[in-house]
Amino acid sequence: MYEAFFGLEHPPFQISPDPAFLYPSAVHEEALRHLRYSLNHFKGTCLVTGPVGSGKTTICRQIIWELDPESVDHVLVVNPRLSEQELLAHILTDLGEAVESWEGLAWQVQRVILDRHAAGRHVVILVDEAQVMPNESLEVLRLLTNLETQDAKLVQVVLFAQPEFETRLAQDPALLPLRHRILVQCRLAPFKYDETMSYIRHRVAVAGGDGQRVCFSAMAGRAIHRWSEGVPRLINHLCDKALMSAYVRQDREIKLRDARRARQDVGALL
Repeated sequence: MYEAFFGLEHPPFQISPDPAFLYPSAVHEEALRHLRYSLNHFKGTCLVTGPVGSGKTTICRQIIWELDPESVDHVLVVNPRLSEQELLAHILTDLGEAVESWEGLAWQVQRVILDRHAAGRHVVILVDEAQVMPNESLEVLRLLTNLETQDAKLVQVVLFAQPEFETRLAQDPALLPLRHRILVQCRLAPFKYDETMSYIRHRVAVAGGDGQRVCFSAMAGRAIHRWSEGVPRLINHLCDKALMSAYVRQDREIKLRDARRARQDVGALL
């Protein structure tokens, strides 16, 4: 609604995980570097943890976007509350294969992976919200990483999870074998104030705006950072509502009053 008034081509603060809006903060860039290195060198299992709204899903979509479709087949699990059989069936269907029989799912998945390897292809399985995946299904993923040559894994697994997953890995003896397979681990942290302001400017610029037609005052920026605690998703919620408030006032500077109105509108999310 407010895009034309602020000279924007797209809404800048949507919460959908669009890689085009990925802000290259130090911690997000570090996570991407580690994941790229691991995937490019077939290192096995990776884990990315971070609070709700910290950008895990956006990084996941960025990694998928970067995968070479000529040599890599990927599986994306966005609903990880799957039984062992449901997970194996999902892997097959995401790879474009028909389930031959529920009794032979494990053997079929292994055969498909080996056939892809023989054809010069590699399989990457990415799991979002991995903290809710049952132990038995996590074990299925670990066992799939047993498929390997002398120097490379045929299957790589990338887990994206909330911080409590680290506690679960550390305390549950059944997950010890999986924990030992995680060779790359990255933790996403909330933004500091300067990063919050750079993040806001970055998203405005990607949406086609500039600092003249969309300007957050210093007081508005500090308030948004404080109330969001530097969490990108909450920053998006607050900035979107603050832009709407400034639009209603027909003012291109987003002031503290707009940030306060945004906080009222966002309410229970904070």
